[in-house]
Amino acid sequence: MIARRTPALLVFAVASGLISSIALAAQPSTCGQHFDDAVAPLPVATSGGVTIEPVGCSSRMESPRHCLGVEPAGAVSLDIVRPAFEPPLRAYQLWLRVATSTGSGKMTFGLNSEPAVAWWVPPTAGSGWQLVTLPDRKTPQPFLLRAGVNRLHLGLPRSAGGTAVTVDCLLLAADPDFVPDVKARHRLDQVWSGVGVLFDALQSDRFLYVGYYNAERYLTVAAYDRKTRVWQRRALDSRFGGWDNHNAIALALDHAGNLHIAGNMHASPLVYGRTREPGRLDAMQLLNRMVGSEETQTTYPTWIDLPDGGLGFLYREGVSGAGRDIVDSYDGAKWSRRGDAPLFSVPAGSVQASAYPTVPLLGPDGYLHIAWVWRRTADAATSFQVGYARSRDMLHWQAADGTALSLPIGPGQGDIIDNVPERAGLSNQVTLGFDAAGRPVVSYLKFDAAGNTQLFDARPAGTGWQVVQVSDWHDRWELQGYGTIQALIRQGAVAVDRGLLVQTVRHWKAGWFDYVLNPASLRPSATRPAERLLPTALMQSSASGSDFAPIVIAARQPGDKAAPAKFVLRWEVQAGNRDQRPACTVERPLACKPPPSQLVVFERP
Repeated sequence: MIARRTPALLVFAVASGLISSIALAAQPSTCGQHFDDAVAPLPVATSGGVTIEPVGCSSRMESPRHCLGVEPAGAVSLDIVRPAFEPPLRAYQLWLRVATSTGSGKMTFGLNSEPAVAWWVPPTAGSGWQLVTLPDRKTPQPFLLRAGVNRLHLGLPRSAGGTAVTVDCLLLAADPDFVPDVKARHRLDQVWSGVGVLFDALQSDRFLYVGYYNAERYLTVAAYDRKTRVWQRRALDSRFGGWDNHNAIALALDHAGNLHIAGNMHASPLVYGRTREPGRLDAMQLLNRMVGSEETQTTYPTWIDLPDGGLGFLYREGVSGAGRDIVDSYDGAKWSRRGDAPLFSVPAGSVQASAYPTVPLLGPDGYLHIAWVWRRTADAATSFQVGYARSRDMLHWQAADGTALSLPIGPGQGDIIDNVPERAGLSNQVTLGFDAAGRPVVSYLKFDAAGNTQLFDARPAGTGWQVVQVSDWHDRWELQGYGTIQALIRQGAVAVDRGLLVQTVRHWKAGWFDYVLNPASLRPSATRPAERLLPTALMQSSASGSDFAPIVIAARQPGDKAAPAKFVLRWEVQAGNRDQRPACTVERPLACKPPPSQLVVFERP
């Protein structure tokens, strides 16, 4: 257990307008985030070329990681008594822990006689941390604490019903690299920033694995031993072309704990490799072969945890509009084809189309569930029809009512949820989750009768499907064209969160929020701010210009998927250009040759 200590010479006093005589020096601050015992034995270290920096908050005022944590409890002024010691003046960053469900507003902070700083606090879920920054939203606002008494004035926005925003912790940190709720920062590598192709990360009880493209665009694997705190990195013999968002990386662990990797593919030969021993990357090589057939035009590598404990692999062989979705399985020694027929395919001689399925998910009922949409050509506007199926073994499939389905499944077959026509706003990014009763819920976007883009949720009901329009937006996302398209709307899967049925949505106008759904009707009963993996300040780009944005993902972990992520990855990328290399222009002189980005792994206690 980490001990929490409060320095004997540090005095806090809070008041509502007047200075209080109550001294809190004898009581440790519950929001102080002290990690005294953790910071001392974890100096900055380098392991396998990776810099590991402890991120702590020390109660010792002389420490470069000193912090002051105060619970304002509704106070509007706060006195901080700082003993005289060298240096006489010190800059601190101010973090706020905002405890609110829907509130937002402008806050003010004034220190001593300095001009007050105005800060807009956006809505945040739970106890979200916010860093007070300059108007550029990137640079922290410095607060200089002098020796003696410092008075910090806090102005809270108020609504008709009272205070609009509740702050339950003010945290002044001397360390400019401090991030609340983070134990260490691992500066893993310089990575390719030309386009936002997705990296991947997963953890076992012993290891963290990360797959990414390094600064030279080589497919790279890193492994972190959580016990010995040692990193390994290995660049593999596969180089990313640099501009195609389809070339995502996918990692998986088999029953023996060996790592499998696939990626850097878009209608191109299979790129695949695995380790021979858990945690050992030194002998890892790309095999670029599983079964040996139908592996020359591969896209969308998807790993599946099969109900029998085996490892499955789903991918598309072919091109958009003329692809077959194939399933392989690994028995711990070799790969084999799962069945004699593809999962999805269009019969020869008929109008061509390709399926865009979700990742098969193991539900509470022991079935693997999958949903999909069809697309006629590579033009996004030709997406049509939403379907569903379930299976216990990825061999034998059935509709939601138990009706057997034969393979391959083609357009008009399977369990058809919604027969959406082409050019009706249907996105191929369908999602699948489960309600509190364990029933699958399929989510997708399409136009409503007025031509506006709306979110729809559907779940089995009797012999058919309950299809519900969830949103009531008044905007139209004209989804059409070729290549990777910037998603103006993203819907998460429906999930149960602390007893509530929720769905996260990002809308280019409505914002980033959760719908709280009525369990019976699936209609929204409320909205709330969405939870973020990192504080708001780290969700902003640190690069110059507006063409770069951060990507933040959590390492996937076994067991309780609702548990807070232990490792979170962050890197920055420039905006995509429909999978094509952008031109260097006067406005964007580095667009065609962007500088590498720092891939950081944040480790939580």
